[in-house]
Amino acid sequence: MPWLPFYAKTSDLPLLYNILTSEADLALLVPVEGDLWRATLDFALGQDDRFSLWHVPGGPLPLMPYNVAEAVG
Repeated sequence: MPWLPFYAKTSDLPLLYNILTSEADLALLVPVEGDLWRATLDFALGQDDRFSLWHVPGGPLPLMPYNVAEAVG
C-alpha cells in the first residue's frame, strides 16, 4: 500500500486535527483488536508517532485479498 510520510511537531496536532476533521472523505484507521482495523470519522490525534488515513469514497478496507478470503472461507 502506498504511503506518504508527514512529519509534524506535537504543537501541530490541533491544526492537523482541524484540517482532517473538516474533510468528510477522510477517516482515521484505528486498531480494534489483534490485526483488525476500523476506519472511523470520530477520532482524536494523540502523541503516537504514526497515523493511517483512509479515503472513504475508496470503499471498504481491503483487509484480505479475495483469492485468500475464498481459500480460507
